[in-house]
Amino acid sequence: MDYLFYDIFKEGKTLDDAPPALLRQESEFAWASTRSGETTRFFPSITDEENKVNGAVVHWRGIESPERAESIKQEVPWIRHGFSDAKVIPIGNFTSVSKLFQQGGKYLDCEPVQRLQPFSTDPCVTWYVIIVARDASSYDTMFGERDALHCVKLWKGGIAEEVFDVVHPQQGKVLRLKANDRAEVKQYVEDIPSLSEGAAEVDILRAKSHMVWEVFF
Repeated sequence: MDYLFYDIFKEGKTLDDAPPALLRQESEFAWASTRSGETTRFFPSITDEENKVNGAVVHWRGIESPERAESIKQEVPWIRHGFSDAKVIPIGNFTSVSKLFQQGGKYLDCEPVQRLQPFSTDPCVTWYVIIVARDASSYDTMFGERDALHCVKLWKGGIAEEVFDVVHPQQGKVLRLKANDRAEVKQYVEDIPSLSEGAAEVDILRAKSHMVWEVFF
């Protein structure tokens, strides 16, 4: 299975507070995970104003179970030493888009979500929006088709660059967006039905969309 791991430094913590030994452990752990193929993407998360590293967004693959994913999470040095808090979300390809197929062309001409303002920020900055249903058992019936449609509209508008399904035992969506700031991101996703109807929780992370090993060197 594939998972999205993300962690954020605890309040008051910065990269400058990390002892050199902890940075070395984190670097070795991340590098070993990448070399083994377990980690397929590693993006530093950054603060909105100062672009300071405050965590990471990581794609894992080939993890056999949610229990194993949680176990690996606890092995991450940032987590083991109490420096940051983390979540692990099971994800898969955006197969829920198939709910829009074979409906007599009902969604063929769906209007894209329009950009609120021209994209003018650092092209390496990307936003992760992680939407997780409060009740996984009812999500597919109540929101599967409607959430998928809104994600397609964001993609057609050139706002969503990628969409993933959150999969069993959880449900929801993960989107990677291009936007200028957090307020703009919130406006793009606030009409996703599961969010607008209060049936899901959301985390929004700002990240650098490339490998930045130099923070460890």
